[in-house]
Parts: sequence; structure tokens; C-alpha cells
Amino acid sequence: MEEPTRTLPAWTYTSAEFYAAERERIFRRSWLVLGHVSQVAGPGDYVSMVVAGEPLMAIRGDDGELRAFSNVCRHRASRVVDGAGNCGKALRCPYHGWTYGLDGRLLAVPEKTGFPGFDRSANGLWELHCEVAAGFVFVSMADEPEPLDQYLGDAFFERLAPYRPERLVLTQTGHERLEYNWKVSIDNYLEGYHIPVGHPSLLRLLDYRNYLVETTDTKVSVARSPIRDKASKVWRERLYQRTVRPMPGLPEDASESWSYIFAFPGMTWNLYPDQIDIWSNYPIDHRSTATHWQALRAPENSSFRDRAARRLNVRLNQLVQDEDVELCLRVQDGLGSHLYQAGVIGARENGLKHFHDLIRAAIPAAEIDHQPEGLSALRDLEAAMR
Repeated sequence: MEEPTRTLPAWTYTSAEFYAAERERIFRRSWLVLGHVSQVAGPGDYVSMVVAGEPLMAIRGDDGELRAFSNVCRHRASRVVDGAGNCGKALRCPYHGWTYGLDGRLLAVPEKTGFPGFDRSANGLWELHCEVAAGFVFVSMADEPEPLDQYLGDAFFERLAPYRPERLVLTQTGHERLEYNWKVSIDNYLEGYHIPVGHPSLLRLLDYRNYLVETTDTKVSVARSPIRDKASKVWRERLYQRTVRPMPGLPEDASESWSYIFAFPGMTWNLYPDQIDIWSNYPIDHRSTATHWQALRAPENSSFRDRAARRLNVRLNQLVQDEDVELCLRVQDGLGSHLYQAGVIGARENGLKHFHDLIRAAIPAAEIDHQPEGLSALRDLEAAMR
């Protein structure tokens, strides 16, 4: 009899040692999205984020180049900037005033005579790899990262292309701290199997029978569901169905569906007829996750009707997010049980399998059922598995 497909073992969601391996082998070697290109349009514009303990930034230089740096001052490790904004002509650390150029060079050190033998030219911000793809800013800490277009693959660009994301306008941003492992959040995102029980509103809006997830041989998977023709019995949902107006130029299939793109390790794009939401789910530690989101619309979709539809969209999806938080908290509690070692993956959870396979490829110790005692034991086990 065929054996069922198993999930990652429970200990990989609760182990501080496994999280340390994730930081090293996943987040320091992957491409990570920081924001939209509209946020870094002019000199001094920057976006920043802390990803798995690594403060990162991307900034537009005076020469028009977009660069990425470790957002860590070389003096005493303070974060240099927060969030997104414009720093003017230079980056000034808020702790002691060390000042860096938009190209990362260390320009000024207060009381520099107090640092004999210090080489200012060798102490600029650490530069990282930075690229823009489909209108979004990506950063990688890897020494030699995989080319970004190969990392994302054709499905990513083909699915986003009709929305012309590079020209979209940022309308809202937000962030939350979630008290569960980052993989719990991604597991939940990658399957629609829980919609009939967990999301009554989505079940009324989407054609669940045709909710399909397509995996690829890259770091990306794509889900899509048609929007129901039948008017919802709930007034807010019915009003959204009546008022939503697709972005100009969207083909029929995009105008009549909601799609979801996942890019490893923790990046998601929600594609609606009227807007795009981008979410990043990056770990704070082994027990908590930072989720950052941005909503983008077409410049033409600015009428009262369009604004009303977007407000309804946000309200509807905030309800879904609240439901998901409750569901994920329940899962995190269950993962701590000494009885639960691993679960099973059904046919509707193929996106989940794709994600777990990527984790196992990065950290082979994720194959074993029991938790190694410490990071050194984890490494010894992996060496024995080779």
C-alpha cells in the first residue's frame, strides 16, 4: 500500500537550533523582497526590513543606482534606518552620528581623532546583491546568488505581467508580529483545503471546487480560484462583487479570479482584479514571525467606486487574516505535543509539499523524525546522511 506524503516533523517548527540552520542555509542564501520600486524612485529613497535577524536596506543613489546594504552601522551595530522613507543626501546613524554616503561609503566619524589607526575607507556599509523584478525590490546576502530571473522562474513573471506591477501605486502598508513559527504561516497560505471550515466568507466568494495550486521546478508556486458569479448573501461581500472594477488591460481570466503567488522562502503576492497585496513572512525567532504587507493599485483606479471596492477588499481580507491567525496559533500549540511527530499531506496540499521539499533540500536534517540535541548534533546527523 502506498505510504502517505508526510509533512516536516514537528520539531522543525519549535527548535531554536533548526531556526539557526534556517538563518544560515535559507535566509542568507535566498532572494528576499523588501518592497516596491515606487518606494525607491529618487535619490535617498530607501526601504528596510529585518529578516531573520538581519537588518537589510535598499537605497537609491545620487547616480540613479539602486543598491542594497546591511542596515548595520560599522561602529556599534545600530540599525541605521527604519521602515521606508528618504534620508536626504546621506545616511546618518542615530546612535553616534557616523555618516555614510548613498553609495555606502563611510563619510564622517565624529571625533575621528579618538580612533587612531582607523581606516575609514574600509568601513563602509556592507554591500549586498540587489535587483528589481516585476517592479519589486529584491536583496540577497549570498556571495553568489542564483540569477533572480531563474530563481523566480517563468510562472512568476507570466502571472504578474498582466497587472503591470512596476507602474502600480502604493496605497497602504502595515506589519504585525505573529506568535508562531514562520513556516506555520506559509503552510497555511499554501493550501485552500481549510477554506470550507476556516473561511466562510472566502467559500462564499470563491469557486472552491476550482481552487487549484500549480507548483514549479523553481522556488515559486501559484494558486488560482475563479470568483463566484452567485451574489453572496452577506451584504459586504455582495457589495464588493458589485463594485469591484478590474485594472485596465487585465485579461478575462485575471479579471474574474483571485490568484496567489508564493516565492520561497516567505514571499507572497495576492492578485485581485482591483489591486495587488504583497506579504513577506520572515522569522523573528523560532517562535514568532514578522509579517509586512503592502497594497498596490493601478493609477487609473482612483474613483470613489474604486476606493470603496478596495476598502471592502481590505475589510474582507482582514477578516480572513484574523481567522488564519487563530488557526495558526492552534497549530503552533499542537506542534508542541510530545505525541505529534508529523502530519500527512493531501492532494489539495500540493503547494505545501513543494514548500516542505524546498526546506528539506536546504536542510537535510529536516528528513528525520526526532529532534537532534543541539546545533552540533544537527550538523553531525546531516554529515552522517550524506
